[in-house]
Amino acid sequence: MSTQKRVSVWFHWKQGDDLAHYMGLNKGKAVQGLREWADSLERGAKAVREIAGALEGHPVTIDAQAHHIGIDGDPALIEKLQHLDGVNIEEIEDEDKDVDNEAYEMEN
Repeated sequence: MSTQKRVSVWFHWKQGDDLAHYMGLNKGKAVQGLREWADSLERGAKAVREIAGALEGHPVTIDAQAHHIGIDGDPALIEKLQHLDGVNIEEIEDEDKDVDNEAYEMEN
């Protein structure tokens, strides 16, 4: 049994809920709510680019679900991502992996 680490990625995936959140923070001021929502999308896109750059050339498995993205790989590699907003890192054992989900091996 080997131990790997998984980074769970949580950015934007529910556009109506996300926009409503920013509208609520801005008490219905549409333009400010839209701008803050756009800022959050840009932060998420920046983090996804950083993740892609950090993973380049390394074997990982990406589990892409409707409301969750998990990236499994070598613990040292995954820990390099812990500084990013929107990521959560956890240890996993081989038997903890959900074999029913569709996973993608990263091609480099």
